[in-house]
Amino acid sequence: MLKYKIAIMHERWLYRCCASLRTSSVIQLKKMKRIIVLYHLMIMFLLLSCKEKTDLTSNACGTEDPASEIEWISKIVAEFEANQTLSFIELYSYEGQKIFLIAHCVICSDGLTVACDCDQNTVCKFGGIAGFNTCPDFEEKAIFIKDIFRIK
Repeated sequence: MLKYKIAIMHERWLYRCCASLRTSSVIQLKKMKRIIVLYHLMIMFLLLSCKEKTDLTSNACGTEDPASEIEWISKIVAEFEANQTLSFIELYSYEGQKIFLIAHCVICSDGLTVACDCDQNTVCKFGGIAGFNTCPDFEEKAIFIKDIFRIK
């Protein structure tokens, strides 16, 4: 009889152990499923939040040296060198296109700064006697690429 009770106790103990193992493995599986789902949601969020790649190469208008190879820019550079006032030409990426920011006189209180595309079309105007600001989002959206010309 004693052997029978020991056998029953042993059987119950095994059942309890196996039951606890079964429930813990089920809980672990549920946790793993949650982790996998969260991982996939995070990857999907990262992929969907990627912005369009902006071309930040210094190649502007098909040339590496626009100051000497683009005619209208080389004329402005010659004018800047002749005047010797604080002036600059900078290359930016703005709204998907390369533009040149041209400041004829940095220290002039009514100096006009113009942003032009490769074909010399005016994209934006800043300052001047009239106080232009035709691109109020320029500072947030424009990405500086490089200096084309600068007189300090």
